[in-house]
Amino acid sequence: MTITLQAASDFDLETLRAVISGADSSLVVGQALALLLSHSYPNADKVFEEVLGSSERSNAVRSIAAANLGVLARPSAEAALLRQIDGQPEEVLMEIVKSLGRFAGDQALPALRKLQEYAKGRLARQIDFALCLISARCGLKDKLVKLPAHPRWAPLPEDCRALARVRPASQADFDACIQSLADEPIGVAFDEASAIRIDIEHIEWMVLLNCDIVAPRFTAASCTVPRIVGAIAEWDATDELFYLLHVILVSPSKPESFFKLHTHDEDGGIAHIGHWSGHTCGDFELKAVSDTALPIHFSGRFRGNKLTFDTLEYGRELTQRKLPKRLQRTT
Repeated sequence: MTITLQAASDFDLETLRAVISGADSSLVVGQALALLLSHSYPNADKVFEEVLGSSERSNAVRSIAAANLGVLARPSAEAALLRQIDGQPEEVLMEIVKSLGRFAGDQALPALRKLQEYAKGRLARQIDFALCLISARCGLKDKLVKLPAHPRWAPLPEDCRALARVRPASQADFDACIQSLADEPIGVAFDEASAIRIDIEHIEWMVLLNCDIVAPRFTAASCTVPRIVGAIAEWDATDELFYLLHVILVSPSKPESFFKLHTHDEDGGIAHIGHWSGHTCGDFELKAVSDTALPIHFSGRFRGNKLTFDTLEYGRELTQRKLPKRLQRTT
């Protein structure tokens, strides 16, 4: 269902609360929750928590409330998610955990570790990734990403290789991307000067670097713990928005000046694995390992706040590419 957010001025907070409570049928609940979020109504987090904690609500509606608290990304929203984490069905827990991973601080770690004791399957993987993101954001050694010792690289056939187009992102591109990603925070600020656009035929990516990674603040010593390097966003021409495609992480390795570089989808699945040298040259390389990632091999250098690509190849017919579930949704 497409929500016309421009109509928000027609609805005050009490009307939206009435819709959410079931006393008013002028909107569906999903629309009311979206309007509360997009127009920053006061005390919206309290409304979302009420919905999240109501056993009378469907799992889908409670999941929307949990996701909206993650978008608010403020201390009161984090506290609400932690208060409501017990006794939730797995579908709702997935969104609670995903939201906490996106912005929570280390105070969320005990609740997530407790949940991890009995979680299985997709929920266990989501918790694991949330713990990794929080640890990386807070500079903790609590949680290291488990990477395969012998990765299975996605195929990049010689007769199908092609070079992607790389160019610095314009300010307009950067601003549009940041505005789009406001709904998918990962708890870091992005640096405009180092942003890169990558065009792979009809697919458009934006590579964004964490402000704390670019010079002069970053040194090799900063990677004694996992860090969030940045993100890869993808342009959706239908919705005319960027969506978070991958989170880029770096983990310490041996020797100390040699780090593991890896990207993950929003559910924590590993998409690319490679390395990054902490020496002055800053060489890096990444290769696709996921069947749902665009098979791609890229390498280059990262010096100061400048990202330079030497190699950027893709090797599958793009019509066969599997899009992340986020981009397969219907409206």
